[in-house]
Amino acid sequence: LAGALLNKFKTHHIKIALIIQDMGLLEGRFGEMAMESNKGNEFRVYDSVQTATEWIIQAAHEPVT
Repeated sequence: LAGALLNKFKTHHIKIALIIQDMGLLEGRFGEMAMESNKGNEFRVYDSVQTATEWIIQAAHEPVT
């Protein structure tokens, strides 16, 4: 379900930042997916609001491909 939802956001060029203060909570398949998605430009996982905000602001200025 999470993958389908993220794919929908990607299709519509919507950037998503998930904030998880304790990255140790990322376990199993979701953790693997979250870490892999950090390599892309549509969905990222951060441990603070500040770093997530910095990424969203920077991504907002990039052209949509």
